[in-house]
Amino acid sequence: MKTRNGFVSNSSSSSFTCDVCGITEETYDGGGESGDWFSCQDGHTFCEKHKVNLTVPAEEMREVLIEAAKENFVVKEFTDEVLRIEELSDADLSDEYTEHMTEDSSEVPPEQCPVCSFRNLLYDDTLKYMLASQGKTLKEVREKISAEFPNRTQFEQFIKDIRV
Repeated sequence: MKTRNGFVSNSSSSSFTCDVCGITEETYDGGGESGDWFSCQDGHTFCEKHKVNLTVPAEEMREVLIEAAKENFVVKEFTDEVLRIEELSDADLSDEYTEHMTEDSSEVPPEQCPVCSFRNLLYDDTLKYMLASQGKTLKEVREKISAEFPNRTQFEQFIKDIRV
């Protein structure tokens, strides 16, 4: 059996890569800016700048916060919490609502996901659409490219010439 003296660390790290812009951030032991990263129910991961901000009516935000208060407070405290929520300014209400919706979870609803809401189309989705609209499979296109071009340089020149 090995015995270790001195400081011993069990370091764990997490890595986040934005499906939209491709930036990656690695955090250690829960540090870093992991609060700036979100995912949706379909597993898309994205950074804060790509999160779709929803416009939710103030009354709907109040109802959600009051419902949450029902679950978390006893009767007297609940009444006080409802009064506090009803007195929030629209800006404070919006901040508290956003905090409540992401509390204990970085998972957002599909409407706030830039991929699910189609605010940002992924390369793979674009490729799938192009193949389907042309009635081709990826295998067929790859075989055609291999047959037409002897090397990557000539293929890239062909693509460049088409874009001009």
